[in-house]
Amino acid sequence: MSLCPSCQATLSSSGICGRCVLSRLEEMDREPVRRLGEYDLLEELDHGGMGVVWRVRHRELGRTMALKMIRGGEAAGESEVMRFRTEAEAVARLEHPGIVPVYELGEVDGLPFFTMPLMEGGSLASRLEKGKPLPNRSVAEIMVKVARAVSHAHSRGVLHRDLKPANILFDAAGAPHVADFGLARILES
Repeated sequence: MSLCPSCQATLSSSGICGRCVLSRLEEMDREPVRRLGEYDLLEELDHGGMGVVWRVRHRELGRTMALKMIRGGEAAGESEVMRFRTEAEAVARLEHPGIVPVYELGEVDGLPFFTMPLMEGGSLASRLEKGKPLPNRSVAEIMVKVARAVSHAHSRGVLHRDLKPANILFDAAGAPHVADFGLARILES
């Protein structure tokens, strides 16, 4: 007898959890769903000068993640599209536990996007906005991890060029990750 890793219910002989399938269908029925290719756009998480980041669910896999797309959509200029692709290319060169990886780079109806893990712990900027200073030890631990991630990027010829509290994201366990390589520069040698 196999159990579902999500809810511990007994799996059917085909390995499907009826409880989780029903739960996902009920979730989908409650809200109008906007779609982009294989993804349901669940909520806007953040937006900046170039991009918009959404919490999405891959319909076939049922996996929740983050999806970044160009803010101007189909009206984005060639330089914006190039910058967007440079960001994905820069991150693809990097494999480090302190850097938010890219899962997929794609395009739907002329709209480029890429997906990445959902960083549920928020940003360093949002933690600092709460007005309560972080303990010195926590700040030092965060900065050591960020410095190691940035050092890894530099060793692979990638300069971030926009490192700030809003671009340091935390996962659900509280570990910091460097994100948003939109202004990165890739050095060829």
